[in-house]
Amino acid sequence: MTTDATVTEIINYLVERISSEMSDSGESSFDFPDHDLDFRTDDLADIEARAILSMRTNGCVLLRGFVPPAEIEALRNSCSSLLERSDVASHIDQRRDYETDEFFVNCTFDQVPGGHHATPATLYKFDKPIINVRSEMVGPGGNEGLVDIFNVDRLFPDLAATFHHADRTEFIRRVLDAASGRSYHPALFNLYINRSILETTPFHSDGLGGKVKVFTYLSDVETPADGPYTFARGTHCAPGLRDLNTEINENIRDVRPSRYSYFDRQRVIHAFGKMGDMVMSFQLGAHRGWPQEAGHSRMALVQSFLPEGEEP
Repeated sequence: MTTDATVTEIINYLVERISSEMSDSGESSFDFPDHDLDFRTDDLADIEARAILSMRTNGCVLLRGFVPPAEIEALRNSCSSLLERSDVASHIDQRRDYETDEFFVNCTFDQVPGGHHATPATLYKFDKPIINVRSEMVGPGGNEGLVDIFNVDRLFPDLAATFHHADRTEFIRRVLDAASGRSYHPALFNLYINRSILETTPFHSDGLGGKVKVFTYLSDVETPADGPYTFARGTHCAPGLRDLNTEINENIRDVRPSRYSYFDRQRVIHAFGKMGDMVMSFQLGAHRGWPQEAGHSRMALVQSFLPEGEEP
């Protein structure tokens, strides 16, 4: 008997096969270099070279111990204290908007400054940090209850050295410039708080640009139940694979063109890590936050890096 799972595996195989034949680059090769590297080393030149190779080929890299534990503890404690404030917590729980001189809690469309749709392209431009609570009406679907703090660095100016660490920023820029052949610069900060997010957005890409996201874990993410960041290696440089998924989405499945439904799951890695570990990826590739189990949480600082000439 043919099951739905078997049919999906067949489609995955055919999509990979056809996309490979569409390309002269061998885009369906599964000879991926190591993506899991330790930043706590005396030979940073070697780590940088390996990170460049991983970003170029895999589209992602995981760096252990990227930020020291003391810095992580300070940032996590500050964020937790803010979210545990009775006025903030009550408005989030009741999905009601709330504004102070320092920040705006956005749970509805009713009071979004300027009346714009709550997307990164609009929220990051506002004159104060926004604590955005995702729902079917606010932000991408499939992440009901995820708390997404825009411009979080402006909430905690005493932690500026953590947000704007020159050596770490320059390391990332060198890796991205060399891996892509383009000139990158750091852009906005977000902070994700996932608490029992049972449904997340399926595999997708963030448009067709060169945006890179850098996720630094503020909590340990050790099992699938914790909701690790998840990436499909090589999909950032497989245009045939992307085009076939887009065509199927638009003409057969009637879902968003950016969804990545069909590809070989051998590409997939779960970025498990301890607090202070960092994973970054080209957002053109297929990625998602893995669905959590009830009672599990994940907190991650997210910074976007963009090539010159691109906006968030």
